[in-house]
Amino acid sequence: DNGSSHGITSSTEKAGHGETLDMGVIDEAFAQEDSRLEQGLRPTMITRPQPQLWVVSTAGTRKSAFLRKKVDSGRARCELGLTDAVAYFEWSAPGTADPEDPETWRMCMPALGHTVTEAAIAANLAGMELPEFRRAFLNQWPDDAPEEWLVIPRAAWESLADPGGQMLRPGAFAVDVTPERSYASLAVAGFRADGRMQLEIADHRRGTGWVVERALELRQRWGPLPFVVDAAGPAGSLVAPLEAAGIEVTKPTTRDACHAAQGLYDDCCDSAAVAHLDDPVLNAALAGAQKRPLGDAWLWARKGLSVDISPLVAVTNVRWGLLTAPVPEPVHAPATASVAKPDTSNLWRPSQRLKL
Repeated sequence: DNGSSHGITSSTEKAGHGETLDMGVIDEAFAQEDSRLEQGLRPTMITRPQPQLWVVSTAGTRKSAFLRKKVDSGRARCELGLTDAVAYFEWSAPGTADPEDPETWRMCMPALGHTVTEAAIAANLAGMELPEFRRAFLNQWPDDAPEEWLVIPRAAWESLADPGGQMLRPGAFAVDVTPERSYASLAVAGFRADGRMQLEIADHRRGTGWVVERALELRQRWGPLPFVVDAAGPAGSLVAPLEAAGIEVTKPTTRDACHAAQGLYDDCCDSAAVAHLDDPVLNAALAGAQKRPLGDAWLWARKGLSVDISPLVAVTNVRWGLLTAPVPEPVHAPATASVAKPDTSNLWRPSQRLKL
């Protein structure tokens, strides 16, 4: 009992501000997508005589930009022999090491044989997907191998990318929210002149307070198009305020949600009936997505992920909404050269994202 106290703060822009700390610990740093927590903690220690900031984590994912910079900087400092101001410690297995070999475990698990047994590690290896076992237990960062995309193959998804693609007009919208409600995604779908369906993320922002106002803006410009919300998911709390604002909400059932996920898979892997803009937000969601079995079918998994899959769920639902709800017929190119060209002055454009 020396008069010290311990506390917990959240990873917001104001985290730690107004405090005076001798030591800050950013735990599970792989979940931090930016440096806002560090920016909040460091000023609180500037007047202390021996302050320390600890950044602790296993390896991260493609979204772990904050931790990745710390790792790259720490490794570089070690190679250069820099020993002032920063201390860097790493226990990780080489990428070529056999993940099933106990010798590999001993390379990178200081607790093995003390608080952790080989039997416990073997049980986790048997029960986990190999990429996640490598990250969580061997402290290995994911590479760019296609195998890491566990549902829709990366090659199939990338083959559908058309950054300059143009839908003729929106045909449906959908919104989804992360389980912790940190982000919401609004997706749009519509047909192109070539008959393919284009899927886009029209909005992706922190929180959910912006969704109703954005939906009203879209309805005012494009009319009462289908607006899909999974009422059984995290976005279900938005149904009441959307309907109170005059937005007619299309609510898929659990069976519909299964059909929607599997239909998107089929369109991407078999028929190539869809196109997308190669949006990094949507790509990251696809890269980290996993299945949640439901009887003989499956849904997108929500729990145990380190990525925001709300863009993927929104795109999945908007595709389903466009195909199942009544929408205006797509405008096709003229059949002959003698027919006047269609008016393109009011087409949906990718540049309209965030400023419709």
